[in-house]
Amino acid sequence: MKLSVGLAQAWVVVMIGGLIISFLLFAIADIIRRAKNNEGWQSARAWVKRLAWLAVLFIGIHYWLDVRVRAKAHDCETQVSSEDSAYRAELCFVPNFDSEDFRMRLRLFRADAKEPLAERVYEHPDPKLTWTRDSLIYDTSASSEQDGMISLPPTWKDRLRARLP
Repeated sequence: MKLSVGLAQAWVVVMIGGLIISFLLFAIADIIRRAKNNEGWQSARAWVKRLAWLAVLFIGIHYWLDVRVRAKAHDCETQVSSEDSAYRAELCFVPNFDSEDFRMRLRLFRADAKEPLAERVYEHPDPKLTWTRDSLIYDTSASSEQDGMISLPPTWKDRLRARLP
């Protein structure tokens, strides 16, 4: 049986989520049992540590799967900012198995640099970029004004996130 990447991702997330819920129920039952024997706080601390490690593992696996999908970006096109040509944007298609809309990876660079300043992955039926003096608008259907744009120059959070794989 061959699963698509999107279906395989969903399956892994559901399985890990089920394991976390099972682990939580077992932990709560164990804490209640030990509380009756006056061992509750030590046991609770041990379970909190275990749950924290499990959450880190879950987030790590989810992030790793997302990195694998973003790495498969293809059919890239580059646009240079219209105001002063100080920035360039790379817009690529990313595999999308969940909807009919295009899933896009947008990377913003300085015109002469190779390191990205900002990166976004978003779904949109008609991907277009609009340059203004102080922002790059990539999703005009976003729910808030800040969701569909990157400020120019990008914030420190954008620059930090762009350095992650």
